Amino acid sequence: MPPRMHRAHTSRRARPLVAALMAAGLILPQAPSSAADVVWTGSAINCIQWNCAGNWGNDLLPAKRDNLVFGKSAVSASDNDLLQEIGHLTFASDAPAMTLSGKTVDSQADIRNFSAYRQTINMPLKFSSPGYYQPGNSQIDGGKAGLKLADVTLDTRSLKISNDVSISNLKAREYSLNNIYIAPNSTLTTNFVNNSGGTFNGNGWFSLAVDGPGATLNNNSALLFGGRSTSISLTNGAVFNDIGAIGTNYIDSRMAASTIRGPETNFSIAGAGTKWLSQRDLIFAVGYTTNRNDFEVSNGAYMSTGNFIYDNNFVGSMAVTGGMLDVQGDFKLSTGSAMLQYGTIQVKGTASFGQNSLFIFNEGTLSAAQFDNAGRFTWQGGTLGFTGSGGAQLGTSILPKDLLIDGSKGLQVSNTLTISDGTSLTVTNGQLQSGLLAVRGGTANLSEQAAASNGVQLSSGTLVVSGTGSISVSKLLRNTPVLDTGKTLQLAGTLSLEAGSSLTVDGGQLSARYLQLDGGTLNIMDDSTVSGKVALNSGTLRLTSKGSVALGTGLFEQSVRLGQNATLEVSKGLNIGTGTNLTFAGGQLRAGSLNLSGGTLRFDNEVGTQNYNWTSGTLSLGGRNGATLGSGALAQNTLVLNSARNLNVDHTLSLGRNTNLVLDGGQFKAGTLALQGGRVSGQLNIDKVGLLQGYGSVNGAISGGSSARINASGGVLSLGDGNDAAGFGFAGTLDVGNSRVWIFNQGVAQLGSATFISDKGQLHSSDGLLLGAGNTLSSSGNTSIYGLFVNQGSVSSSGGTLSFYDDVSGTGSFTGQMLFRAGYNPGGAGASAQVGFGGGSASYDSNAILTMEVMGSGHDQMSGLSTLNFNGTLHLVFGADFNANPGSSIKLFDFQHFSGQLDAEHIVVDGYDRAKLDFSHLGRDGSISVSAVPEPSSYAMLLGGLGLLAWRRRRTLGVRQTATGCPNGKN
Repeated sequence: MPPRMHRAHTSRRARPLVAALMAAGLILPQAPSSAADVVWTGSAINCIQWNCAGNWGNDLLPAKRDNLVFGKSAVSASDNDLLQEIGHLTFASDAPAMTLSGKTVDSQADIRNFSAYRQTINMPLKFSSPGYYQPGNSQIDGGKAGLKLADVTLDTRSLKISNDVSISNLKAREYSLNNIYIAPNSTLTTNFVNNSGGTFNGNGWFSLAVDGPGATLNNNSALLFGGRSTSISLTNGAVFNDIGAIGTNYIDSRMAASTIRGPETNFSIAGAGTKWLSQRDLIFAVGYTTNRNDFEVSNGAYMSTGNFIYDNNFVGSMAVTGGMLDVQGDFKLSTGSAMLQYGTIQVKGTASFGQNSLFIFNEGTLSAAQFDNAGRFTWQGGTLGFTGSGGAQLGTSILPKDLLIDGSKGLQVSNTLTISDGTSLTVTNGQLQSGLLAVRGGTANLSEQAAASNGVQLSSGTLVVSGTGSISVSKLLRNTPVLDTGKTLQLAGTLSLEAGSSLTVDGGQLSARYLQLDGGTLNIMDDSTVSGKVALNSGTLRLTSKGSVALGTGLFEQSVRLGQNATLEVSKGLNIGTGTNLTFAGGQLRAGSLNLSGGTLRFDNEVGTQNYNWTSGTLSLGGRNGATLGSGALAQNTLVLNSARNLNVDHTLSLGRNTNLVLDGGQFKAGTLALQGGRVSGQLNIDKVGLLQGYGSVNGAISGGSSARINASGGVLSLGDGNDAAGFGFAGTLDVGNSRVWIFNQGVAQLGSATFISDKGQLHSSDGLLLGAGNTLSSSGNTSIYGLFVNQGSVSSSGGTLSFYDDVSGTGSFTGQMLFRAGYNPGGAGASAQVGFGGGSASYDSNAILTMEVMGSGHDQMSGLSTLNFNGTLHLVFGADFNANPGSSIKLFDFQHFSGQLDAEHIVVDGYDRAKLDFSHLGRDGSISVSAVPEPSSYAMLLGGLGLLAWRRRRTLGVRQTATGCPNGKN
């Protein structure tokens, strides 16, 4: 071993290696000015001790407080057998992985690792102060690779931790003042060892600051901080990891000696991402002080711990402000004040407040399995949670007897929230969540949202729900199918009973704006108090009452609709009074009696036989297949609609044989009135039915506008009243078809805008028919008209012959084949007319009398005839003003073909000298002429013609009276 060589601490030049390291920035001149920089080379043969000069550059041993630099070394182990005090200790960038051992050294400088390897220092280190209570600054910088230290003792020192540093045992001398600062992106892993005073900083001062993102403290043992002053601060994303779960972390100034006055303890974690992660219990206690002692979790920081105890009967407080305290066990505020503001305190166990404690809950969330309160608890805002299986009960623990949850508060109970006798819960626009809200004698006033999200068990007491919306009974009430005596349910909005749900009110009280059944069942017993209006969409409403109930009163709106799958059961009677209506839209009614007395009873669909009492009001039938008198809702064969009863049928009302609809002042409407042998008695307005069809009789005045229609089919249809001048006042369309139609009217009845007669059809009248100007009568096939007929409109025939069995007159036109079997007078008596036949034909049988008038101003003429077949009598009536010159001619007929007889024997003349007339051209061109000389025997022929005319008139009347008899013996 080379001899030891010592350096003098007087003027000397830096050795070449040291100068190079300093130039590289690996040696920082922070040690005392008298210190030198000594470089370890490990070059001594078979020696790793510091006392071997060959291990140091220039074979010079380091002196007290020299700066030691470990660079490229021949060995990886180094043993201190030389120094008790050093300056900086640095691992240079070219240093291998080394282990430093030996005796304890004291440093007032830094320890740094610039190498690429994790370095180990097993020799104990002590960081002391250059003066009494004057902490100097030191740094342990683990570099990128890290530093592992065995034992480190702080004796009034400010220590900065940079990068990755591990200290097996970290101690603090009693009565010392020490500060530890862990820089951003740095980690300290250590075990805080208690000194002889029983705590880490017994009777001394200690501060721990972990600051910035990536700043981490890994703690391997339970903490006992409790000297004169303790300050712990985690900020800006720093993390505390408590490794292990055994023991209790104490931050407790009571452990300081009782002779020490004014200890101060502060604990603060703040900032988003800042975390205190521990499974150990934590006790924060304060004693012997007049200084402030504060505990704070704020601004997004998170703290988890086992059981938590806060005990401060002196100055200072606990505050969670914007952070979260997550207690895995129990929380106990023994003494002192605590405040929760904008943050969360979450307790898995019990949160308890001692006699001398004050907890102020302003905002945020406070939750625990249960709460024990012997102190003062002030709830000004925020959400309070009970997470335990025992739930919560008003008037116990921290909950007041009368609780108001407004917009600033929320209450969450995982299990049952109980409202017992003498307590009340009011929820306006606050938040309430519970596993079950049990109202057991108290009163619950809930907002609509709170009611919808909390199932209520109403054992006794009152439940009130505000808001005008709808809530289902299955969501609102749990295990409460019966509202019996002592139970009250009040809703400002709608209570809905959906499919599968039911509610029975039997002695209790129920009120709502609407009781809406959507598939559920509502049973209301007689001795119950229920208010609101029922909307029975589907489901069952069952009413048990002592007397009848009426629509528009009590539970029922003015209008009640029984929809599909809806059932209304009434033990007594149901009355439909004036201004009310009941509609069956697929639903059912079971009642002791159904009384229609002034209102409206409507069936939307076809129904079977119905049992109801109809004294007054309107019966409305809406089935697509219509209704039939004598069956279904109209079970009686005779229905009398007096002034108090109205009948509306949306589609078709059918009247079969032996049925009678009596219209006696009541209103009647139908889409179609189908007579199938039935009878209508009374005035009928076809406008109210749209279409009258079939066969049977309407024994009463008939009216109707141009859009109304009558279709006869199947038999004889009798219409009108022969004793009424307005017995047939119909302006619409009459389709006789191939049936027989009788029209009765006192006087001539006017046909409507259009009349149709099909093959074999017959149109009869009691006192004659008038086809007005602009109206039409159309015949197809061989048809007949009986009774006086006045044509002022247009008559047409196609495919056969239209036969007139009684007198015809008027200025209207004809088209097609016409057969006149009685009289025909174009224009009528005292007036001349030109009647067009539109290329059709006119036939007159042997009983027919054609009366044509010749006036001074004009004469009757039949024009546009294709064929004139004349076998009757031509009666010419001349007016007194007729005066024609000899040789003049009169055109009576315009035809293309003529057949039959128009000679003098078939002509009768009134009002003029027959001898002056020439009839020889009538059969050729339809004209007569005035001659100068009377024909021979003209007077004899005149007398014979008058006798013939009288005989034919008598015969025609006899044929008309016997051709077809009037129905019911009418004329």
